[in-house]
Amino acid sequence: MAAVRNCDRRAFDAIFPPTSITHTIPTPQATPQLGFAVEGQSFGGFSASSQQDAPDSTAAQVQVKRNIAWSNATQYLSLRNEIHELVEPKVKAPPHVEEAFKYLLVGEGKSFDARDGGLVDWYFEEIKGSFERAVEPLLKAKWAKEFLCADAYDRLLANTRFLHVVKQAYLRPLHEYILPIIQSRKGATGSFLDGDWSSGAEGISSKFERELHDLFLLKIPNGRFSQTLSYIICNAAFDIFRMAGRTPYHGPGSDQREVLKRLRSLLHSLQQVGLGDELAQEAFAHAMSQLMEKFIVSHYMEIDWEGGCSVTRKLREWVQNALAPFVMNLLELIQTDPTTWKTLFSSNIQGWQRTAISKLGMARVPNLFDYVVAWDDSLGAILDIKEYITTPAARGHLVSSFVSQLLRRLLHVGSNTIHILRMYISVIRVFTELEPRGVLLDRVSRPMRKYLKGRDDTARIIVCSLLAEVKDAEGNRIESGPDVLVEIAAEMEKPVLSQGRQHWEMDWDDMNWTPDPVDASIDYRKSKHKDVIGLLLSLYDREDFITELKTVLGEHLLKSEDPDYAKEFRLLELFKLRLGEDKLQACQVMLHDVVESQRLNDLIVKAKAMATGEGDLHLNAQILSSFFWPSLREETFGVPKPVHELQTTFEEGFQATKDMRKLRWLPALGRVEVSLEFEDRQLDLECQTWQASVIYAFQDGKDTLTVAQLEVQLQMDEPLVRNACTFWVGKLVLKESAPDTYTVLETLPTSATDANAAADAAAAAEDEAVVSAVRTQEDLLMENMNVYRQFVLGMLTNGGSMPVGNMHMMLKMAMQEGFPFGVEELKALLGRMVEEGILMRQGDVFGIRQ
Repeated sequence: MAAVRNCDRRAFDAIFPPTSITHTIPTPQATPQLGFAVEGQSFGGFSASSQQDAPDSTAAQVQVKRNIAWSNATQYLSLRNEIHELVEPKVKAPPHVEEAFKYLLVGEGKSFDARDGGLVDWYFEEIKGSFERAVEPLLKAKWAKEFLCADAYDRLLANTRFLHVVKQAYLRPLHEYILPIIQSRKGATGSFLDGDWSSGAEGISSKFERELHDLFLLKIPNGRFSQTLSYIICNAAFDIFRMAGRTPYHGPGSDQREVLKRLRSLLHSLQQVGLGDELAQEAFAHAMSQLMEKFIVSHYMEIDWEGGCSVTRKLREWVQNALAPFVMNLLELIQTDPTTWKTLFSSNIQGWQRTAISKLGMARVPNLFDYVVAWDDSLGAILDIKEYITTPAARGHLVSSFVSQLLRRLLHVGSNTIHILRMYISVIRVFTELEPRGVLLDRVSRPMRKYLKGRDDTARIIVCSLLAEVKDAEGNRIESGPDVLVEIAAEMEKPVLSQGRQHWEMDWDDMNWTPDPVDASIDYRKSKHKDVIGLLLSLYDREDFITELKTVLGEHLLKSEDPDYAKEFRLLELFKLRLGEDKLQACQVMLHDVVESQRLNDLIVKAKAMATGEGDLHLNAQILSSFFWPSLREETFGVPKPVHELQTTFEEGFQATKDMRKLRWLPALGRVEVSLEFEDRQLDLECQTWQASVIYAFQDGKDTLTVAQLEVQLQMDEPLVRNACTFWVGKLVLKESAPDTYTVLETLPTSATDANAAADAAAAAEDEAVVSAVRTQEDLLMENMNVYRQFVLGMLTNGGSMPVGNMHMMLKMAMQEGFPFGVEELKALLGRMVEEGILMRQGDVFGIRQ
């Protein structure tokens, strides 16, 4: 602690030089021998006759006179050590003291000031000593006390008044005696003293006050003073601008005027004791920053959810018409040169407006994720942020903040793919509004695109949504399935945007060309899609997306009942623009097959009169070119006799039309509309062909059948039989009366308990009975897994360990029908072989375990 105090002392002495040893001693330590005074002459006096009677006074005599004058003056100017004695006015100086002041300030005694420092310097050193002894302990005690925030104004005002009283006590002798004597000097030109004090009484007074103010600043705790003053200004500003209520601000009312008056009084007092200027200005600036932030998050700056307009215009008006006059009204009180400052401040109001908009943007950015979710009701908030991102730093802050929000709130296993895709579409729209060039969109969408690529169902959802119908012929909204995103389906209703020139970088005639923004990524030019569909399709490589497209499109075409297939043709043309026409030949053939099938159906029905006598049975066949379609379900089973007769009749008509070409029926791909009549109800629905065959087997009094009996009767595989039975249990048509035994449910349960149990069982069974007509990539991989395993073992046995990429390439070349899977699927297959102990792995290199 002693070392710290010594350092503080040295810092203080560096600013205020230490008092000289002799300055408090009013008389000299030794008096020279001057001889005897003559008759009528006072010893060392200041009478007018003294200089006339002793014209030949020596330098020693002048020194004695000055010492006596110095003693009289310094004894009078000496300050007390008690504060109550210090602030009490001194008695009027006697004549000999006034004579001493004149002698030392404007008489012969002033010639020695350059050597001794002068009376003014001595008095300031005396003030420093008195301040340390009498004032500083009290000042520290006042600031050391804890006080409530509600008492901050009174405490700061009391401390300021205390310093003002001390200042007046110190300046009183200066203004009553020293400065009037200097001011009364006639014809003074040039420097009054040889020391640091400037010429004239005004210069001495100004510099004396500055030195005294510096002393005050050094001795008060600046940090606590700034916090207290900032708190007082903040609270006063909140009251003046009515931050607590919802009344619009139209200028201060009566209560607000009183608050403003008190605040001005405090700032004026601070400036008088030297606590204004930089220290008070810093506290004031902090308070104004707090006021601006408070105003931005207040009800005045609420988001325009209804009108979708930005509130930045309102914010600019508030800064110019309310904040700026308020600041100028107060800040002029703590300025050394208010006139010059007003001119500078008036010219910098636009800077204040930019600061306010920056704070508004920074307040909006942390909630950007919520604004994206609420798009386009949140257009007003997005426009506020758009005004903010005018600098690279602001754009970088926006990107980093939003990406962290995405990682924390969206891109995790708890979010389903539908929700992530919906958010991605909203992100595209929001950031296109924020920055049409797409630089920000490119930066924030990278983690989303990477995460979506890793989801297995992303491509399927995109294609299913593109093919889905969202409205019926009457314009009513159709309920979508679990793999359909309505937003993507709605995008398909919009016109296809022109792709423009392919080589736009070499378009020398483009007069609107601008360079890439400084924050654009290296591969920014690679992504030039502006619409939602284009950005979604660019998620995957062409080969991967086309494979999924063929699977989903095939299943969709088999279920579609649209006679024109207008949407499918439009979608195919869109895919040609995005993926290339040569890559979509198979899809083109698939679409041609279903259109041609309709024409053949109409032709054959008219030629053969396909209607039978048993009800109104009609057959609508799809003739498929098997080479171009994805892998389809090829299970065979016995169909009901009426359906078989229709198939035979259709074959005859087809052979007559197509020059004896034959058909190979795939009954597992069909759909059947059935009508079931029970004792208490009638049920009309659409189902798969094997499900219709199973329920048809329960006719003619066969109310109960086992799974084994159905297998033999229908020549159907057990999985299909069980699937059909599960489906009809879900529809409350059958019930499992015993293990693997099913009975027709002629009447529904009447009791509430039985009805609820049956409904729960039906819901579970219906979910299990969903089967796709097109086999998925996973189904094909599992079906041919043994074949692929043998090829892998053969490659690794002959060629040794190799990377997965090389194995994938060799499988594509070696397999007779190719390897229709990607690297990820091959990795999954190899991973299973590693778990079984057949292979070993080092990174992406696999080899046979020895």
